[in-house]
Amino acid sequence: MLMQVGGYANITSFDYRDNSFTREITDRTGIQFDFITVPNADFGTRRNLLLASGDYPDVLNGGFGFGDMAYYSQEGIIVPLDDYHLLEYPMIAKAFNDYPALNTVLRMADGKVYALPLVDDAIWSTYQMGRGWIYMPWIRDNRQMRFPTTQDDFTAYLRWIRDTDVNRNGNPNDEVPLAFTSVFHSTAWFAKSFMPFVYGGEGGFGLALTNGRVTEQYRANEYRDALRYMASLYREGLIKQDVYTMTGDQLRALALNPDPILGVFIDSYAHNVMGSTDPRWPENFVLAPMNGPSGRHWSTNREPWGITRAAWHVTDKARDPELIIALYDFMATDEMHLFGRTMKGVTWTDPDPGALGLNGKPALYKRLIQELQAPLNSIWYIHSAQIIYMDRRMGEQAEGMEAINRWLTTGDPSLRSTVLASPSFLLGGLINWSLADAPNAIPDNYFIPPAILSDADSKRVADIRAVLEPYLTQSIAEFVTGVRDINNNTAWTAYNADLDRLGAQERATIYQRYQR
Repeated sequence: MLMQVGGYANITSFDYRDNSFTREITDRTGIQFDFITVPNADFGTRRNLLLASGDYPDVLNGGFGFGDMAYYSQEGIIVPLDDYHLLEYPMIAKAFNDYPALNTVLRMADGKVYALPLVDDAIWSTYQMGRGWIYMPWIRDNRQMRFPTTQDDFTAYLRWIRDTDVNRNGNPNDEVPLAFTSVFHSTAWFAKSFMPFVYGGEGGFGLALTNGRVTEQYRANEYRDALRYMASLYREGLIKQDVYTMTGDQLRALALNPDPILGVFIDSYAHNVMGSTDPRWPENFVLAPMNGPSGRHWSTNREPWGITRAAWHVTDKARDPELIIALYDFMATDEMHLFGRTMKGVTWTDPDPGALGLNGKPALYKRLIQELQAPLNSIWYIHSAQIIYMDRRMGEQAEGMEAINRWLTTGDPSLRSTVLASPSFLLGGLINWSLADAPNAIPDNYFIPPAILSDADSKRVADIRAVLEPYLTQSIAEFVTGVRDINNNTAWTAYNADLDRLGAQERATIYQRYQR
């Protein structure tokens, strides 16, 4: 089985001798696992090289978009699952019944299903496409400052960090106003100040529907204005100068510096950067995109069907596909879902008598510690079967919500240790922040729905994305850092000509043919 590692500090191995959840699954089922583990940072590249070599495992776990599935299904590397009585497995059948969008996102042009279903039904997952985080105590402890809501506010705040010994350690030059590693996440966060910029869905980065027409938002004047604003911050030293070559470990080192030095970072989740055991982790609050020239912003929401996607892919190397399907269905049960986040009595246990969950209904379980605080190699986390209903998530026993809500409102330092110790803070905070930004959500009709493209169109789209997305990444870095002048019309015209040369307009035309 191909697995990703490196994204979670408490998972370094999935092997039987190391990982207690692997032992649990093997001891219960008798299935022996042989893992190929690849670091998150280069998972896509390493996966593609592995598949090209012809020497790959029975199961590929995650990392495939719709275009990838189309390509590798045509190549015969991943196989259709319909002939293996897929809907006779109760958990899988329930997922397809409750989330009909799975029939769109998992079926290819031949009408067959090429992946086991993933359901990640959570409002905080919907609002993760370009999420900002701000170090709250610097605002709380300096009465002249407030949470920025406009671009002018934001620029002034970053200048204040640059020019002031904000952390009061005697070194006025160690603070970093803004840093990030994901080029698309960070650019989307800025673009949402100017336009309902789409990041997510069928088109990926910057491909949207506007009045029923497929549009390339990365050509728009508003997108150019977002790059102009980012370039102005970069010129002033308000964005870390080596930001486009930073690694995740380097960003993590900034966030975890003994003295707080990082003012704002952009990532889906703060605990991806800081971990959930650092005492300063709860002090990073969500920062919505700034209100732009129109006086408003758009949220970081993704496509409404984004909670459904592909999980495990069965390859043509598999000797017993039905066994793989049965294993996934077993791992998707309530009991094994919780075990996949470590053993009972370690991170979770039965709820207290009469206790209510985060949804106000009778609690289903009581969390003891956060999943990411689990002992080393005791879980598979998101690599286990992922059919997770909102009621299951919200069935977590509500612990200390009064203190959490006060913390999110006031940042009262006397509550920090209580909040840090509260198993409910992670979900409680994310729910609060997501609901607060929901009124600014990009409407559903801006997102291109998954389409079953013809074999030829699927291959062509995959080929275009393979060269277009690296070019978009490169162009963002060059325009922001000044390698290309974002204010120069000749440079902008050349950029648009490059997009045409790489097939960007052709890709939009292909998707347009499939719109109803």
